[in-house]
Amino acid sequence: MLALRWSDVDPKAGTLRIKRAPSDGEFVAPKTPRSRRKIELSNTARTVLRGGPQSPPQAQARGADAKSRALEDHGLVFPSTVGTLLSHRTPSQRRALAFKALLKRAGLPVSTRLYDLRHTCATLLLNSNVHPKYV
Repeated sequence: MLALRWSDVDPKAGTLRIKRAPSDGEFVAPKTPRSRRKIELSNTARTVLRGGPQSPPQAQARGADAKSRALEDHGLVFPSTVGTLLSHRTPSQRRALAFKALLKRAGLPVSTRLYDLRHTCATLLLNSNVHPKYV
């Protein structure tokens, strides 16, 4: 998700293509040929992504100190506040607090990690007889 660009998303067809992965702040090819793939989106994801980029530079400027940092537009679906690649290793304190607030609202322990939610989602989908390839 972190390296996903708007050019990789086809909301009309309801698909996205995995073409790159983040590695130490850069974009690299995925590890295996099978990692480079087309994914069919759920109806919810199609609806959300159908809006396309929300004028990234202007949206990013609201969260960035434009005098001290130059905005970069890499066309990322999930950019940092200055348009650069988000780091999965060092989430900002603000994002961490927002995530904990969401966990509390959902009635989940605040020690829950995003990784835990990913695996819970996969387990729930598999228990609902969703094909493993889709999961």
